[in-house]
Amino acid sequence: MHSSTTSLVACALSACLLAAGAATVSAAPRSASACAAFAPQPGDAKATAEETGVLGGRPARTAYLPGGAWRTTTCDESGRPRRQVTMAPQRLPDGRVADLPVAVVERVGDRVVHSSALRGDLRLLGGRWRATVAQARAAGLAPLDPAAVTNDALPPRYDEAGVRAVARTLDGAVASRRGGIRFTRGSATPTTREARQRARAAARARGGSAPTARAAVTGDKCTLGSYSASGSKLGAGYGYYVNWSAIGAVYHADFTTQTIYGFHSWQFGYNDCGWSQAEIVGTANFGTTTQSAASADGGTAIWHGGTHVVDAGALTAGGCAGAIACTWRWTDTTGATILESNVRLNSALPWTIGWQPGFYDIWSIVTHEGGHAIPGLNDLYAASDYWAAMYGYGYTNDATKRLLALGEYNYVNWLY
Repeated sequence: MHSSTTSLVACALSACLLAAGAATVSAAPRSASACAAFAPQPGDAKATAEETGVLGGRPARTAYLPGGAWRTTTCDESGRPRRQVTMAPQRLPDGRVADLPVAVVERVGDRVVHSSALRGDLRLLGGRWRATVAQARAAGLAPLDPAAVTNDALPPRYDEAGVRAVARTLDGAVASRRGGIRFTRGSATPTTREARQRARAAARARGGSAPTARAAVTGDKCTLGSYSASGSKLGAGYGYYVNWSAIGAVYHADFTTQTIYGFHSWQFGYNDCGWSQAEIVGTANFGTTTQSAASADGGTAIWHGGTHVVDAGALTAGGCAGAIACTWRWTDTTGATILESNVRLNSALPWTIGWQPGFYDIWSIVTHEGGHAIPGLNDLYAASDYWAAMYGYGYTNDATKRLLALGEYNYVNWLY
């Protein structure tokens, strides 16, 4: 653990987390076979260590993951998994570091629901961030051994100037609008490291030609082979309905179009490396619906009998509280087959098309959520995974996550 963050991380792993209502660690003896993880879990191959023990009086196990994240599972007395939470470090607006849920797995009758929260800059929640963080922490689980967590890969700093300017308005007049939504059209002008990728993504959004081959740059999408598979996959194509009732009608077409592009990134394997972009798995927008992806506050997943729903709305409760977006993936009890995937974009946040300081690019965020919904990928938290679409932190003024990286592209082609 880096000495510069030790005190903050210690707070996040003990007092900060436990005071918020997370289960406490029991001193009971540990057993090597006391608690099974939800299966399948091939993503655990990325774990740096794993142990079993007792948490809150129940058998438990913790897998320690790169980037200071961990995954704790609690089981019933027979060792059958009941609830599983993945926690990852998050910078707070007051400068502290806390650990918040990024994925929750729970049994609901004869199905299992997996929720995945994409974390971002909490300043964009304005004065609501403290209450939202408290809600998220209450849904968390501690690691069996806090000392085993090495918090050495905190997410890069967010867009300082752009976020400050937008956050001020969100606490004022903009927050009084329906759903708190603020929308703007960003710039497609490439100005930074991935200039060609940005320009070609913008061209595709306008109906331009597919990208051509280019030489791989060390550390970019063309060389990043990382991915973490949950072991689940959507058997058939992803046909979904949209519900934009939480945002102004004038924005519905923009959100729908960018959502289609985001899922197309997986359908065709959109990339900027010259690889084939033939259809891999089908996706289709079936039109509008009055159904919601989750409860009004985002704290409870809703089963629609196999119908996929994408909407915008609140994320103020449960493990997805305060997230940029959340996906709820329903599977059978084996975890192998995705039965339904529902996605929500946080309507309290500012959205854009393209590059805009202080705003999230719709296409990029939907591409990330599509990775959960269709091929069942997990988030990545190592600093070296930054260029992946499935990197577990989202950024304003960033459209680099629209396209797939090497590992993601190879995995979805292998899966389907």
